[in-house]
Amino acid sequence: MEGLDRNTKYYLRAYATNANGTAYGNEVSFTTLSTIEVKVGGTTYIMHEDATFSSVWGPTQTTGANSGSSGQTNTATLAKLSAENAGKKCAQLTTLGFSDWYLPSTGELKDIFDVDPEIFPTGQVALWSSTENDDQSAYLFNFKDPFGGPDGGVSMASFKLSDQKCVCIRIK
Repeated sequence: MEGLDRNTKYYLRAYATNANGTAYGNEVSFTTLSTIEVKVGGTTYIMHEDATFSSVWGPTQTTGANSGSSGQTNTATLAKLSAENAGKKCAQLTTLGFSDWYLPSTGELKDIFDVDPEIFPTGQVALWSSTENDDQSAYLFNFKDPFGGPDGGVSMASFKLSDQKCVCIRIK
């Protein structure tokens, strides 16, 4: 089914009408999941409310998690570090029966934003990406222009030890 709201309870009841009248079946209900799916080219990304949290990006050292296009590669690199970090939290996440969650790269966040700028958590201004800038900073993906302009969808380096919102994603 398509076009249903996330995390919403729906009720339905089957019925049939013929010359003898109308007969109704039992009422059933279901609740849609709190997932968001967005298709970018041939890739469908999945996000879930249980995969959203606040965290520091990681340690102030060069990690090698510098891919602008592969959050999976960056997350695998970050997961090997001993220090707590956003990528490691995504790599350790198990929700909806899946354990292949990862922190998206700047490129993946931009691709998702370009398809649907309203898809990310309401009120969020920025999210950590998995893309490192240097030993002291990594890239935040901004939904709004950080300098007050009309446009969003830009990445900006930020101090790795600042506490920021993160969203883990997976590929369907």
